[in-house]
Amino acid sequence: MKRKIVLKELPETKAEAFKLLFVKDILTSKDNDRISFHYCRMQPGGEIADDRHECIEVYYFLKGTGKAKVGGQILDVAPGTVVCADSNEYHSVMNTGTADMEFLAILSPPYA
Repeated sequence: MKRKIVLKELPETKAEAFKLLFVKDILTSKDNDRISFHYCRMQPGGEIADDRHECIEVYYFLKGTGKAKVGGQILDVAPGTVVCADSNEYHSVMNTGTADMEFLAILSPPYA
């Protein structure tokens, strides 16, 4: 497993499955079998549409404002907010603000 990762040195890729979302993969299933960890940047109007999978997913919001929906409950998100989605629970994230939203996504077991 990687011992030191410098975020600014990681490549940022467009998440093709989602609207206006760009991701830096910090840890993936290539690194370990327990967790994946991603830095996400979502532009205004961006969205991770309703999604569900076998893993637990936790979002920690760093910048920007928006909404998250987990299990049908709509939640306001801002810096310092943590949102958790259980295994196979529908969840989504929307940037409703006027600036980029930045957040960390942690998934266990790893999704990517």
